[in-house]
Amino acid sequence: MNTTKTFGALPTPLRVAVLTFLGVFLITFISLISSPSQSAVIPYAFGILGAATFVLGMTLATNYRGSASAFAERWPVAGGRSLMRVFIRVFGTCFMVGGALFVVASVVAIVARTS
Repeated sequence: MNTTKTFGALPTPLRVAVLTFLGVFLITFISLISSPSQSAVIPYAFGILGAATFVLGMTLATNYRGSASAFAERWPVAGGRSLMRVFIRVFGTCFMVGGALFVVASVVAIVARTS
């Protein structure tokens, strides 16, 4: 299975959300590994990571422009596509909740640090 063709066949909002999430994740991971002494940046990095996670989850959970449906159509098992569509939307909801928790935790950490 050609991953580039499969990824290219997905709707544009889903591709943008996935690439944004991966980019933010890599930048956050690399920046935290390369300079662990920069403790002031950590809440901001996790807040941005949470926001990207929330946007990706919202794209999947709301089936924005058929994102979850298009992803489920790539599933090779024909009978499991409807179940896969439900799973993708539940997964998106979990990503939304996780992203929101990351944002809230980072805001609390920033407020606690400044006060």
